[in-house]
Amino acid sequence: MHPHPIKQRGEIMSLVRPIMYPVVAFDASQPQTFRFSVTSGDTVTGSILTIRNNATLAVVATNEQETYKLENTLPANKLTNNTYYQATIKTKNAAGQQSEESAPIQFWCYTTPTMVFTNIPNTGVIVNSSYDFQVTYNQVQSEPLAQYTFNLYTPTGTLVGTSGVKYTNSTTVPLNIDYLFSGLEDGALYNIECAGVTSEGTQVTTVRRSFSVAYDAPTVYSNLQLTNNCTGGYIQIESHVIGISGTSNPENPTYIDNKKIDMRGDGNYVRWDDGFEITNNYTLGLWGENLTPGADTLIMLNNTGDSVNAVYMENDTNAWFELYVGTAAHQFKYQIISNLIAKPDDTDEIFMMLRCINNLYDITIKNRGVIV
Repeated sequence: MHPHPIKQRGEIMSLVRPIMYPVVAFDASQPQTFRFSVTSGDTVTGSILTIRNNATLAVVATNEQETYKLENTLPANKLTNNTYYQATIKTKNAAGQQSEESAPIQFWCYTTPTMVFTNIPNTGVIVNSSYDFQVTYNQVQSEPLAQYTFNLYTPTGTLVGTSGVKYTNSTTVPLNIDYLFSGLEDGALYNIECAGVTSEGTQVTTVRRSFSVAYDAPTVYSNLQLTNNCTGGYIQIESHVIGISGTSNPENPTYIDNKKIDMRGDGNYVRWDDGFEITNNYTLGLWGENLTPGADTLIMLNNTGDSVNAVYMENDTNAWFELYVGTAAHQFKYQIISNLIAKPDDTDEIFMMLRCINNLYDITIKNRGVIV
């Protein structure tokens, strides 16, 4: 008895329910395109996008578009950053009839994150064959960085080096990350870039930075100095290395692979207290693995009561060193903390560098991975 409603119902059914594609977190101050698919039915000539607050289900934005493309672009500034939303979509045909609403998808709106190189020289010139490039990631609402990759290119865009994908396992924001590239060629030009993905899937990248390399010779530490004596017909070999015998507890320590000493037991130590003197600025390197959190990794003492203690620390996600410098009059003159790294595996080799320049200290930590 009501032919028009029956006919309309049949035409509506010819528009199948659309399926929305997921979207990663995006900045509400920028336009965002939502895409969808349909498996059959009438030709789609437009769509109606509806955005709701995911907590209250209140409609906060709608956007109707006429297009044959299976997408709908929400204009900028319709939503608010640091808010969790859900979106649904309906399709339309040429007669203006609408499909069933799609299943919702959820997403976050966050301010666009940043990644910035922090230690490329202002001159743009690196004077070594190796360089540890450092980047700081930041995001206003503290969205963590999930993974990152450092890539090294020629000026024409050919990839010549990469860190591969590195996972942060950290919720720290801002987050400092780094990667060491070696084998940089003297006189060469390079471009470097770091790209990352946040915990909600947003892609972020640094500006691609250019730099040149200029050095007389690669920086290589050598234990020996060779001098060619042409007149005498021989080569003079000179070494400034001093071998120092240490003592240990237990007296007969356990060695691992004949090159590492096991100091994990209570009261285990190795002590060097004779045959050397440190009177000026110095740099000290220490390598170890499976370090004990909260324990003194290094203790330096002198005859006047001055002390330097390096303590390895870690939590569920990060690891670092704490350095305590004391004098006879003050147990701790001051304390500094190294950079943070992702919590290492027990088999990863950890490198600690301690430097004292004009009585000012600096301490850094680096994960060198599994060393074969």
